[in-house]
Amino acid sequence: MTKDNLNLKIDEEVLYGMFRSRALRYADRECLRFKRGGAYQSLSWKEVNERILHLAGYLLKHGLQKGDRVALFSENRPEWAISDLAIVSIGCITVPIYTTLTPTEVEQLLNDSGARFLLVSRLSFCQTLSSWKNPTLPFEEPYFSNALSEGEDFRKKEERVFLERLQQVRKNDTATIIYTSGTTGEPKGVMLSHDNFLSNCRSCSEAIPISEKDLYLSFLPLSHVFERMAGFYFFLSRGGTIAYAENMDTVFQNMQEVQPTVVSGVPRFFEKIQEAILAAVAKKNFVERALILWAIKQGREKARSLQYKTPLLWHERLQYPLALLLVLRKLRRKIGKQLRFFISGSAPLSVEVHEFFAAFHCMILEGYGLTETSPVISVNRPTRFKWGSVGLPIEGVEVKIAEDGEILVRGPNVMQGYFQREDLTKASFQGDYLLTGDIGFLDSEGFLTITDRKKDLLKTSGGKYVSPQKVEALLKKDPFIEEAVIFGDKRKYIVALIIPRLDPLERLAAKKGLPLKDLDSLLTHPEILSLFHHRIERCLKDLASFEKVKKFALLTKVLTQGEGDLTPTLKVKRKRLYEKYQNLIDSLYEEAHPNKN
Repeated sequence: MTKDNLNLKIDEEVLYGMFRSRALRYADRECLRFKRGGAYQSLSWKEVNERILHLAGYLLKHGLQKGDRVALFSENRPEWAISDLAIVSIGCITVPIYTTLTPTEVEQLLNDSGARFLLVSRLSFCQTLSSWKNPTLPFEEPYFSNALSEGEDFRKKEERVFLERLQQVRKNDTATIIYTSGTTGEPKGVMLSHDNFLSNCRSCSEAIPISEKDLYLSFLPLSHVFERMAGFYFFLSRGGTIAYAENMDTVFQNMQEVQPTVVSGVPRFFEKIQEAILAAVAKKNFVERALILWAIKQGREKARSLQYKTPLLWHERLQYPLALLLVLRKLRRKIGKQLRFFISGSAPLSVEVHEFFAAFHCMILEGYGLTETSPVISVNRPTRFKWGSVGLPIEGVEVKIAEDGEILVRGPNVMQGYFQREDLTKASFQGDYLLTGDIGFLDSEGFLTITDRKKDLLKTSGGKYVSPQKVEALLKKDPFIEEAVIFGDKRKYIVALIIPRLDPLERLAAKKGLPLKDLDSLLTHPEILSLFHHRIERCLKDLASFEKVKKFALLTKVLTQGEGDLTPTLKVKRKRLYEKYQNLIDSLYEEAHPNKN
């Protein structure tokens, strides 16, 4: 950094200003960690800041003006972070795009946003974009290094122009347009300002204790607002270090290598860890297996006593320390020696998973938010938590419940609106409260609980409302059910599409000598259909009759993003699935449906 840049006054209430103040404070300390050539490397705060300024110079050299949109299409890596902060540092607007989208979908977002420039991880991807004619910069070498050199030269030659642009950015300027379609509808661009994000960072710092001593492992897509705030801006604002996982398949390996203190995940991430631990336990001999399961049971009882503020029984007080010594500490070390807590968002996390991790002192802090709220609305605290809820509203954010149960939100984190869609923006507010589209309630202690999406609520032909999330969550607790999606709006009863969990199913089939020549024959076997019928009945036994699944179909194909079944955050697109399997769903309402796919 030059002397001029050190003395430069930039508003700390804008994103780059926030980062720069930390870069000056922490200078040579580690900022970003990444794996290249089989080993983790790092960049200091000073090095990251220099790259941000060089790239900002390169973008200015290409004539980008304040308010221009710059698209960012890449997996998580240091260049993503550097690019985003370079874009917003000169008053441009980042348009992040999921790498899971098809070229056609990417072109749709590029056109809708009016992007003037594209930063992309691989040049080869641009060859799939037929209509994109604007400038592109890939992160591959030597392209990126050359761009930084060009940007550095521009800064020296046009220093006055460069510094003026850095100082023109204001906290209420739009920093990003994040496209979201949720589980239904066409993508719409959510406009978020610098202040939207930084107000959320400040409020979250009051709820979740993060410091410069913390190390975060980033693997959820930075294109999603959850990781963008929680795993990027928030951590930088607290002076923490961010390490990047190589990819989604290496997360557990990278956790062992990096030994982070904090990791964010979605519920399926935590469910997979639980499944992996229990699968490993199942392979132990009888004595070891019994010991581990006994210890986990003691840990659960201890966790419940803390959650519900009830004392342990005398024998539990004696057994827990022994379980901790013999088993639970070892399990804790396998997950992470330095881990302080997990953060969960994007979808509901079951109480059973909370208890499992709490059994060996791995707290999961579940929160709630929307793209439209930058994103955090509420979160559980390390010392104030309630499993099954999404915590207490964060400071400065007001939550109230409408007469129909919809959650309404007001605060400095609420979006500026939808890009070029004043009609949608107007329809999303009731006065100055944002309509979240979620149904929930606040309890006597102020904890918020989400019960369903308002648009997802099913109303049977008998006039009864059914919460699909509640029914699906109960079904997915069964070890033989990977995924469950229910339908029944305006119909006389509820039906379900079930994706079986194949490992336990195939083991059971082998044990019973059932045909295994192909999946179709297995899933249409009367004994397997009977098995699922009884398991579904048992899962839903405590529900009202109108909430229970009357008929079901077993699917041979898993739900994927590539097929359009899931959103980038792995939420089920119910409307899309209904269209895809409409004939099958309709057949479930025929009198003699055999419950097969």
